[in-house]
Amino acid sequence: MRILFIALLTILVAGIAVAGFFYLSRNNMAHKKVQQYGQDALNVNFEVGSVYLNLLNNTITLTDVKVANPPGYNNDNAISIEHVYAQYTSLFSDIIHFEKLDITNTNAYLEVSKQGTNLAALYNRITQNRQASQQTEALTGFQINAPMISFRGTFVKPSAELSWQDIKPISIPDFYIQEQVYDESGVPMQRAIQTILFALIERTLKNADQSGFLKQLETIRTKSLNTYQGTGTLTDPFAEDE
Repeated sequence: MRILFIALLTILVAGIAVAGFFYLSRNNMAHKKVQQYGQDALNVNFEVGSVYLNLLNNTITLTDVKVANPPGYNNDNAISIEHVYAQYTSLFSDIIHFEKLDITNTNAYLEVSKQGTNLAALYNRITQNRQASQQTEALTGFQINAPMISFRGTFVKPSAELSWQDIKPISIPDFYIQEQVYDESGVPMQRAIQTILFALIERTLKNADQSGFLKQLETIRTKSLNTYQGTGTLTDPFAEDE
């Protein structure tokens, strides 16, 4: 009886160890994949603090997402996202369908140089990378669909070096995008990441302009504000004329 008990206990411990190893390996693999897709999509450094896959409730959680600044700017990051939560129907189909995708607690760090703002530079850099991938058909990996993506708790924060005055961050009203990451044949993961960043940067600069936030920075860059263009290229309100 004692031998049987020891055998069962050994099997149980071994099972827990194998399950733990599988759990850690799965999360580590997902973590590497997500970071690689982000790098490929944005052509800047893309870091994710952690990725958690929960097969019991069909959820994926990303924490501490950081999108680096393009070259020529002082801050390390242009955008940071505290939390991305997604609920999917299946991980084992050809197209992963996300019933819910929430992006919460985002900070966009607005920085100004002679070339313009870092956020517009990032937008245009992503656009160029997207066009290049379309020409070379370089997109690979998972195909996803996310009919609705919500953004909650988004802030624009100026660089500390922008002004000697205290310019408070502005809060962007919660918003969502619908049917932009959806296709019958699925959307490549890289394309989905690009679309999400496009929407975030467009909304950020648009609200910063409408709220008068950008006008406060005219003490640094006395340029008239232009309206942004959401199709392919972002007109930078601080870019110097050539």
